[in-house]
Amino acid sequence: MDYVIKDDGLRYRAAWVAMLVYALLYVVETSLNSFPMASLFYMLAALPMIIAILGNLSFDFTNRSRICLLLYFAMLAWMLVMCARAKFDLFYPHQYGILSYAGVVLLMVNTKPMLGSFISVGYKTNYAFILLMAIPLMTKETGVIQMMLETFSVPAAFIFLTNKYHSNRNITMSAIVLLLAFLVATLTARRNLMLTYALYIAIGGVFLMMNGKMKRAEVKVLAFLSALLLLMLALVFYMNESQGMFSKITGRASENTREEVFASFAADMLTSGSDVIVGRGMSGEYYCPGVDFIDEERTESNDYRFFIECGYLQWILKGGLVYLLLYVALFLLAIWQGFKSRNALCKASACIVLVQLIDMAPFGLHGFNTKMLMIWLAVSICLDKNFRKMTDEQVRDELFTIKNKLLPWQKK
Repeated sequence: MDYVIKDDGLRYRAAWVAMLVYALLYVVETSLNSFPMASLFYMLAALPMIIAILGNLSFDFTNRSRICLLLYFAMLAWMLVMCARAKFDLFYPHQYGILSYAGVVLLMVNTKPMLGSFISVGYKTNYAFILLMAIPLMTKETGVIQMMLETFSVPAAFIFLTNKYHSNRNITMSAIVLLLAFLVATLTARRNLMLTYALYIAIGGVFLMMNGKMKRAEVKVLAFLSALLLLMLALVFYMNESQGMFSKITGRASENTREEVFASFAADMLTSGSDVIVGRGMSGEYYCPGVDFIDEERTESNDYRFFIECGYLQWILKGGLVYLLLYVALFLLAIWQGFKSRNALCKASACIVLVQLIDMAPFGLHGFNTKMLMIWLAVSICLDKNFRKMTDEQVRDELFTIKNKLLPWQKK
């Protein structure tokens, strides 16, 4: 039986579309470095998203546990301290700037219309990613690659992990997008994205076999053998092309690009014990010369860096161990409660949160993109008592409707 998503959140759909426009503006400005008034356009593109979220805040917290509320409001209070200590330009369009922390407010937004609109738009971004996937392949800008993949392909991850509720066509399309995203990450040598998409594909594949989509044992065995054969063929193809098509990732596979950065971070942060405890605020930087360059002649852009390629260290830089412990505690609570739930939606959301904690070791920074919002949406779902107590049938009744098929004589 086919189902379609109930999507009555027009304002939310406009907000997701605004995020896509924001991402494209970022790509244009970063690639050409000549887009006029880019920062102002970024903010205008982000405005519908901000209005949709702030205009639908709910202060009814009866669906959250006490420990959840304690961690949540402690995090909000500490983030206000981080903002108060910051010195930044609100219009600065850095994808790891202050807006990348805004997803935390999703725990105060009505989750159901936000989720419905996300899935509805996600069905369409699958096609958008296929049309736009040449962009990250043609650019050398890592920021563009990160933005394109984490904006246009991550909705496919949510759809694939929640495959119990979607049609075979949407599941297949999402699987194709995830495989293409993994291929793009490999060709562009984005090791953290390779790990992330590999985990999404593996976990979604397990759910696909467990949730009844593959009902016959013969089909499950055939799917497993097909996946194993595909993996073997992929390894053979990689080995044959290791110095050709995949030369970039082959060269970076054993390359240690973080040791110097981590050493500089530790040396600078440990000069003051308080910086490790409370961080340096939203605009915090650390001294790290000889790493960032603005041209091929290796002209240094700045001896101080705004971010570090490790989510755990990034949270220490901005908010210290205080923020890191609050963040991890809230995410672990979401994972625990999500896996205790009665439905596949919460379990899939818990897996998305778990992947984020794993991804924070090699990178895992929140950018102002769709992935950041998806992660916080997953946290919100896991921590919502109303979602956790639903059965899979109730999830379908709340979020989906049966797709009515026209009989032959009803078609015009």
